[in-house]
Amino acid sequence: MAVRSLEDGVGDLGLDGEHEWVYLRRQFELADDPWLGFIFCPAPNPVAVLRHRTALMLQQRAKQLRLITPGSPEALRELMPQLFESASQADCVWVEAIAVDGPLADDELGPWAGAWDWLMLRLNERRDALLRRLRGALVFAVHPTWKPRARNAAPDYWSVCSLVLELAGSKSGDGIDRPSVSAFTSDSDDDAEYVPSVPDALAAVKRLAATSSPDSQSLARLHMRAASALLAAARASEAAGQIEQALAQLGDRRLRLRAQALMLAARVKRAENDVETALRHLGEAVLLWRSLLDEIGEMPQTLRDLAVALMEIGDLHMNVGDITAAKTPCEESLAINRRIVQTAGETPQHLRDLAVALNKVGDLHGAAGDTAAARDAYGESLTLCRRLLEATGETPQGLRDLAVALGKLGDVNAAEGDAAAAKAASDESSTVRRRLRALAS
Repeated sequence: MAVRSLEDGVGDLGLDGEHEWVYLRRQFELADDPWLGFIFCPAPNPVAVLRHRTALMLQQRAKQLRLITPGSPEALRELMPQLFESASQADCVWVEAIAVDGPLADDELGPWAGAWDWLMLRLNERRDALLRRLRGALVFAVHPTWKPRARNAAPDYWSVCSLVLELAGSKSGDGIDRPSVSAFTSDSDDDAEYVPSVPDALAAVKRLAATSSPDSQSLARLHMRAASALLAAARASEAAGQIEQALAQLGDRRLRLRAQALMLAARVKRAENDVETALRHLGEAVLLWRSLLDEIGEMPQTLRDLAVALMEIGDLHMNVGDITAAKTPCEESLAINRRIVQTAGETPQHLRDLAVALNKVGDLHGAAGDTAAARDAYGESLTLCRRLLEATGETPQGLRDLAVALGKLGDVNAAEGDAAAAKAASDESSTVRRRLRALAS
């Protein structure tokens, strides 16, 4: 029997939807422990595509998805016993209810809204008991109308969600919350970490820590999220305290999450100008990523995490002027990114990772005085940036990447004495930056 591609769905997701599918697939690849997630979408067809692909992916791994489709508000209110029964029996429990109440008066609560609030309150109360029973994933696929109600009615449940996706047409205007297990990676990631406000992040830590016997993994995640928020607010010393608590919660267990925490710890130490400790954290993270690759095989995201850690090691060495020490990790990172593109496909993320790695290696060659090698690396990066813009349209990030690649190529052309080529690259970079400013205005 032919093996079907995981991309064979029951319809077209569009570019944005395909990006969300990458997040969902990656979560299943990465998660070592039970996890919770939400998918918000106003229409059933895209959700059906994601569900179909997820079921096929699990089937190919000899795992099972159990679908629950409450067809009425009353069925939604009666869902808890089904959830507890299914939690220990399926590798993914998928609850799908793309339903919404009709027009109502401003102060009127519709039957679906009331049932959803009731369910979220019960889930918030019984979160720990459900997590203890859960064998794999619990995913709610619901209308985006229910997103703020979920956050308000079940703040503790929401705080430990590993994934929140929003499909086309479901943007709610308050930004996309994407608290992802895989997000503690490169500063240049497209799939940027959801960083809450500092008060929200610290409050979530405090709430969970105050419960009886809080789950150590969930508490570690919240400490990591708080560290990210504090780091983004330029409060590195406080972020260091949070990440130390996260590492203490994890101990030597849960290798993947510990590796992610170590990479975040390295960024905190880098912000504190403690290069030696940052390198030590990154070195330990590299060992953990290699161990995971030996254990589970070359999963694309784990390879990507290893490539990011190696590039950050090289970047730290370059920042202190040690070009020799930077060479090996940067070149290995580039080689890994090439392998990911060859084996996992030319997705926008994979191509962009490769373009970023080429720029870094170009910087390395330039610092070593090898302008020819630098020009080749920057030129290949520029080609990839142009391809990505053609494929995805003029996004702010795509334009920024193109402008950076043009600027770097122009600099090396100038260093080689090719004034005409340098001017052409500089002029085009200026044009691209004007387009970027116009897009942002």
